[in-house]
Amino acid sequence: MFRPVRAPRSSSAVRGYPFQVRCECPRYSQTKVELRLSKALQYGSNLYVVGNTEALGAWNTSRAQPLTWSEGDVWQGVVEICKGDQIEYKYLIRSKDGLQEEWQPGVNQVLCVEDAIEMLTVHDVWDFSTDGRELVCQPESVEGGVETHTVHSQDKSLPKSKASSGEPLHAGRSISAVHVELQLCWKVPFGCGLCVVGSAEQLGAWEASAGREMQWSDGDVWTASFEATTGDVVEYKYIVVGRSGAAQQIEWQQGPNQELCLEAGARGVAVADSWKRDRPREVDVAWEAATVVAEGAAGSSSPGAPKGGRDGGGAVEQQLPPLPEVLAPSGRLTTAMSVMELKDELRGLGLDSRGRKPELVRRLV
Repeated sequence: MFRPVRAPRSSSAVRGYPFQVRCECPRYSQTKVELRLSKALQYGSNLYVVGNTEALGAWNTSRAQPLTWSEGDVWQGVVEICKGDQIEYKYLIRSKDGLQEEWQPGVNQVLCVEDAIEMLTVHDVWDFSTDGRELVCQPESVEGGVETHTVHSQDKSLPKSKASSGEPLHAGRSISAVHVELQLCWKVPFGCGLCVVGSAEQLGAWEASAGREMQWSDGDVWTASFEATTGDVVEYKYIVVGRSGAAQQIEWQQGPNQELCLEAGARGVAVADSWKRDRPREVDVAWEAATVVAEGAAGSSSPGAPKGGRDGGGAVEQQLPPLPEVLAPSGRLTTAMSVMELKDELRGLGLDSRGRKPELVRRLV
């Protein structure tokens, strides 16, 4: 049985010093993020943060960044990252002799830094409930014309105070609903089915028994859909579910978690994954605006790194040839249909529903 991937562990250790990490991008496109955690430790132990970026050690605990202790058992450190980047991290306790390490329990912390935010302070908690944490982002003050924001990580099982009932993180962008459709082509044993399980409540919050059931169609194509909001970062995996007598048998998809970051302006996202990850992942986005955004060619090449913005690349407007305006069998204009609607139309005609919107439209011409 395979489980969702969490932060890797390592027995190696190194002593460190208070840190301030800078990113390799122009200063005007940086966000200063201060990580804070209140935690009482045994004498001589220290608290570190390690994450998915080079600045945070790339999940190598020997390169974890040490936090600085202050009165009240508050640990803190500052990292400067590029606006629009997403970081994933966990806290780590290391004993005085460096031989024992204790990872923060639960899933990885995820923080998506919005373009509009110049300064950000994150107040994390060591042990949040199985429901996960909630990030609340609020303007704190204006210093020198720069508005700072404070993010509090709190247990969802606890009621919010009036002081912390602000907008969620991503407050710099408008929040709107996004329809997400996941598609996977995979042949499962007779009597088995596929489900998708993930970090979102709609995907069971990593509880296999609460995962979203996928629907089978010809060609062993499985689909599932759910509603999310712009700014969400959704992690998920596919599982094969069957029964052996009264017991439920579950096989998790191997490899790291699938990840989907829902950008502002998206009203629909269709994702075509592969079980063995042996072909490129296809992501089709239906935008609210008419502008088509394409990733720059000179982005970061590190695995899992956010696309664009590091080496002068980034999002650029791409002029695409106009799509033919024809009526689909349903009587609607193909150019006015979303990717998901086009896929449904093609499946109803028994045609291939894979690919991006231009390919789907031209199959109906």
